[in-house]
Amino acid sequence: MRVVIIGIGSDEYGDDAAGLVVARLLQRMNLSAEIYTSSGDPAQLIGLWDGADAAIVVDAAVWETAPGTVHRMDGAESVSAMDWSPLASTHAMGLPEAIELSRALGMLPRALVVYAIRAGTVAPNAPMSRSVREACRRAARDIAQEVAALAC
Repeated sequence: MRVVIIGIGSDEYGDDAAGLVVARLLQRMNLSAEIYTSSGDPAQLIGLWDGADAAIVVDAAVWETAPGTVHRMDGAESVSAMDWSPLASTHAMGLPEAIELSRALGMLPRALVVYAIRAGTVAPNAPMSRSVREACRRAARDIAQEVAALAC
C-alpha cells in the first residue's frame, strides 16, 4: 500500500509552518510512508498524492476555535467549511481546490485524511506559538498511529 504524507506551510510565517513541522517530526520515525513538504500549490499536491492508496495532508488553518486545536477530517468531508486562507501563499488556489480538482480528474486517493491545526500567530518572521508546536507533536503521534493501522 502506498501511503503519502504531505505537510503544507511556510517557515516564514509563524504558525503557518505547522504542516512542515509535523512532516519533519514524522521523517524522524520509521514509517511505511512517503513524506513530503509543500507550499500548498494545488498542482504539486495532486502530483504528490496521484497514484497513492492513501494520503494524509497536514496544514495550518483558521476557524473559530482555540489556536493549537487539531481537527481530523476525512477527504470526503467538506474541507472548504474552514477558512483555508492562503496565509503565505502566492497561489490563488489551495487545499480545498486541489481536493476538488483531483476528485474531478479521478486522481484523488481512495483514502484522504486532512489534519488541520488551528493557527494563532501568522505574521512574517514570527515564531511558532507554543500551543501550535504542542499540537504538531500530538498530530505527528496520531498520524504515526494511523499509518501503522493502514499497514495492517
